[in-house]
Amino acid sequence: MPPDMWGPRLKWMNRVAQKLESRPPSSGYRPPLEGRWKVLIDKTHHHRSTLNMLNALDLQAVDERGRAYKADPRVLSNWYSFGKPVYAIAGGSVQNANGEEPDAPVGKLGKKTNAVSIVHPNGEVSNYTHLKQGSVTVKKGDQVEAGQMIGRVGNSGQAVIPHLHFSIFVSRVKELPITRDLDHQADNLFASIPVYWEDFRLVRVGRIKCNVHVIRGRPQENWIMEFNELKEESAR
Repeated sequence: MPPDMWGPRLKWMNRVAQKLESRPPSSGYRPPLEGRWKVLIDKTHHHRSTLNMLNALDLQAVDERGRAYKADPRVLSNWYSFGKPVYAIAGGSVQNANGEEPDAPVGKLGKKTNAVSIVHPNGEVSNYTHLKQGSVTVKKGDQVEAGQMIGRVGNSGQAVIPHLHFSIFVSRVKELPITRDLDHQADNLFASIPVYWEDFRLVRVGRIKCNVHVIRGRPQENWIMEFNELKEESAR
């Protein structure tokens, strides 16, 4: 995009964000992980660059002190996120599944990513990205249940450290302000919507410790949360 288009593009994205904020949130979604996870801060603002990442979350496993790895961080397996199970947030049909791309070394971007997309009965699509090579347990067309394991966290694709890139999006959002010269994909528009999860514990906001049981809430950047373990589903 030419430099003189970035200003109008950002203004348009801000209008889109405001419109999506007013959209009634979905309910009934469980978190896609178990254990203690932090929502990373989008320091590069890359989530604001495209509609399908506008409300995405980057999630990283941490220990009780907030550390993301042990020993040498150059080793993928030393990151607490790497290899952790990923679960479907609700039942639905697998729209896309890819799991054979290699995990990139820490600090280096890969090419194609491993990901799973699930269409839920309400028409919304959950997307799980940067999965570990060889870990995806579902294929296109499979029917999955809430809490079913679908893969493991990896470092495939455009990721420099192991984490789960998670989003929920809707297609053909007709009410959004579309300007064709700013969005060449307007005819096939899809946008990520604000994420709400049920039944988790908020244990830290930035440097502030807390212990709040959240019945239903929208995770924010720099939150550390604890998600319940799924003993029955983990055995799948």
